Amino acid sequence: MGCGGAMGLPPWRTFDPRMQGVFPPPPPQGPWSAVPPPSNMPPPPPAPPAAAPQSSEAPNMAPPPGRPFSAFGSLRPTRPPPDPPRPSGSPSGGSKAPVPPRKPDAATDFDTLEAAHYTLTELASTLWYDNHGSVYELTLDSGGARMAVKTKRADGRVVVTKNLIHLDPPQDGAGARIAWGIKPSFVLKNPRVAPGAPMPTAFWIAFEANRTPFEWWRGEKVTGQAEWWGGEKAAEAEWWGS
Repeated sequence: MGCGGAMGLPPWRTFDPRMQGVFPPPPPQGPWSAVPPPSNMPPPPPAPPAAAPQSSEAPNMAPPPGRPFSAFGSLRPTRPPPDPPRPSGSPSGGSKAPVPPRKPDAATDFDTLEAAHYTLTELASTLWYDNHGSVYELTLDSGGARMAVKTKRADGRVVVTKNLIHLDPPQDGAGARIAWGIKPSFVLKNPRVAPGAPMPTAFWIAFEANRTPFEWWRGEKVTGQAEWWGGEKAAEAEWWGS
């Protein structure tokens, strides 16, 4: 038989009764694929799931509605909606602060609205001069509350400013007044003349600290187009305001 053992098997194929229960019995002759696994071996792991078939189209990388896409692969939370606009009357709503009520002033207030209208008519009825050699002609608008001022300077330059002088109606106990400019810059001193009496002068009181008061003296009566304009072309300056 040779040194390989009984039945012509190699030495490592021989069966030793002393080793029974220590090692599993030798597998039978044949291909290794037909050998059943030992009973004490763990079962094989489950096979991984089959991969989805590849598509030729590009994957949809669009983020869900309402969620911005992040380049790092995560989704950032959406920003909260903006605050609703504040009402216009609130302090931070961008509206202008209310104008404080006008205080009564005996020097500039007229006792009645009719007296103020009469003074406007007097201003428009004549030419006015100042101590700088300028001449002024005032024109009352159709509403009777605003005046355009045509000024001829001593150097011959002519300027027309619309709505420069206006009538402020009575307000909160203060009488009507005649103002120069929107802020205003000057206020006409009440001439205190009797109805029908001419105004000898027109004194404009400075309403702002950086202004200097000035005075006009009565000139020729205006009857239509004054001759001293001489047909010169006047430069117009529009005064915008209420």
